[in-house]
Amino acid sequence: MTGQRRAPRVAIALTLLGGVAAIAGALTPWYNVPNGVTVGPRVMTGTPPGWETRYGLIALIAAGAVFVLALLALSDRMRIVLGALIVIAGGIALAYVVLALRDPKGGYIDFVARKAASAKTSAREIRLSLESLFKVSHIHAKIGIGTYATMGGAGLALLGAFGMLIGRRRPTQDAPVTRVVEAPTELAASVTPPAESSIVEAEADDAEQSEARPAPRKRPASPRKPSARQKITSQTKPEEPSEGTE
Repeated sequence: MTGQRRAPRVAIALTLLGGVAAIAGALTPWYNVPNGVTVGPRVMTGTPPGWETRYGLIALIAAGAVFVLALLALSDRMRIVLGALIVIAGGIALAYVVLALRDPKGGYIDFVARKAASAKTSAREIRLSLESLFKVSHIHAKIGIGTYATMGGAGLALLGAFGMLIGRRRPTQDAPVTRVVEAPTELAASVTPPAESSIVEAEADDAEQSEARPAPRKRPASPRKPSARQKITSQTKPEEPSEGTE
């Protein structure tokens, strides 16, 4: 059994959940200033959503990137690349949340200055006047719930991304091995090729025909004539006297 590493489903689920939480946090208030402020004829809200602030907008883009990359990670392809990109995007979202936490008053003043700026009054002038107003009136800007939600979501996404990078080994079956079964020697010997089988059959037919033929008759041997030498010997042989002549 062999295996290959893949992104755990739990890690991907954490990343998706973190991305959704970060996006939801960027759509909710990041700052909380009671009753807001008035700039000329305009009354500015005291609870601006994160996407309308400079830091919150960047965090929202980074959280959206985290969510999209986590969806791509479900295919188990480019695990290392996607995990690294999620770490970068989650780190960016978390960094801008930290900047918002460090100076909530400056973040709120920047939001009001950009919203209330016009052709007659620049954003820099509005920013200076609001800083003076905050000092004189002792107005305090607090952190909204959206900031904490974005921070938690970014942290959860980073945790899931690190889990994706570590991964785990997925067991996979080895490729099937093709086995060649050899026929027994006796069986292989009994099987003759088509070309040889016809020859064997022809030889068998010839053998049967030869057995069916009658055996040739033997001619009787003729008496042998005496040779000349035998005749001479028979003539020269003396005759033995018979007992009656004596």
